[in-house]
Amino acid sequence: MLPEPVKIPGFHSKRSPSTAHRWVRCIGSVEEEEGLEDTAGEEAIQGTVFHEYAADSLELGLDPWHLVGSTMMCEDGEEREFTREMANKMIGGLDLVWSLADVPGAELYVERRVNLENWVGEDESGTADAFVISPLQWRLTTFDWKWGAGVPVSPEHNEQATLYTGGVWDTFAHDRFKDAWALGETPYETWEEARDAIEVVIIIEQPRAPGGGGVWRTTLGPLLRELKRIRKLADQTLIPGQPRTPGEKQCKFCKAAFFNTCKARIQYVADLIDLQLDDLEDDLMVGAEPDLVDRRALTPAQRSQILLHEKLITSLIKALHEEAMEDSSRGLPTPGMKRVPGRAGARKWADDNKAELMLEHDFGDEAWAKKLRSPAYVEDEVGKAKYRTRYERLVVAGEAKPILVPEADPRQEIPNDDDLLDEVAEDNEIDDLI
Repeated sequence: MLPEPVKIPGFHSKRSPSTAHRWVRCIGSVEEEEGLEDTAGEEAIQGTVFHEYAADSLELGLDPWHLVGSTMMCEDGEEREFTREMANKMIGGLDLVWSLADVPGAELYVERRVNLENWVGEDESGTADAFVISPLQWRLTTFDWKWGAGVPVSPEHNEQATLYTGGVWDTFAHDRFKDAWALGETPYETWEEARDAIEVVIIIEQPRAPGGGGVWRTTLGPLLRELKRIRKLADQTLIPGQPRTPGEKQCKFCKAAFFNTCKARIQYVADLIDLQLDDLEDDLMVGAEPDLVDRRALTPAQRSQILLHEKLITSLIKALHEEAMEDSSRGLPTPGMKRVPGRAGARKWADDNKAELMLEHDFGDEAWAKKLRSPAYVEDEVGKAKYRTRYERLVVAGEAKPILVPEADPRQEIPNDDDLLDEVAEDNEIDDLI
């Protein structure tokens, strides 16, 4: 077993497992982000609070509802509260991990530092949310919480989860399983055969993101091969001048994308919409519109490529707009543009107490628009169990509007109109036979 590396307090690796989805796809991103400020915001801090209380509940067998209202000091020096929503959202994950650990010989570990030197590089480590070592079942389970609601995360071939599993294997699990094999508790003749056959279960629990999270079952052999591939890419990130390879996934939370410093990303987006960057200044001088690709000339594949990267395109436009506004406010050049007063914001009372007295006199009870609490609010207030038994029968869900997603998305595809017509025709043929 490798010794656990000593980490400097407050040290954040440039090649951490949480950023692996980026640097395995864009090797040059590590260099591109060098010197840029951390962009983690309030959502990330809320995620830290959720993780801390989930760890306490999981390790100590606590009911999270008893912790609601507790506060913790966060890295920005401000206190944050553990909320009803957090307690409600973590119950399913807690029950799942407890059930996986409730088998003979299983060992549950929570918030343990794991060594990543074999898979990322010297002095690299990370903290695994939870894992269960089950030698009698010949199974290793790793569990990762995700508080984010905006981007669904799948466990299948997930680089972060794969790296944590590799760290768990090196730091804790290897010796446990090898001892079990040595005692003759498996049918495999060699240790290598036994090792590669260990079942690996990777679970991501993302309770706030529809379609996020899930379970991926594989074996250790293929996982170790994937880890070796990741290690080769990790080594390349340390070589200066590596190519920048923009894309939807790797650019999503990249600091270079946030600060709009990556030229490769700008060119990539321009190529998607056939925008010629060298012609933009000439177009501005003569008042011409940019020459964009004619949508009617696009093939279905070209159209899908643009739509699959819609967020990448719109996020670049948003960043450019914010930079232009900032430059304009500082008197820096914004050729062909100027700042003017925009649409006024929503009106509000300058003094709510004075307005309340006036409106109650003029309108009486009609001064207040009373609104029933939403089903989501009630569920968070009373918990899932009581909600199901008392309130769920009163609720109807709005019809979900279809959206376009990548083919790899795990959600079931909606049948197209031709398929539905074929089904109706088949049903009619069956009816005729009857």
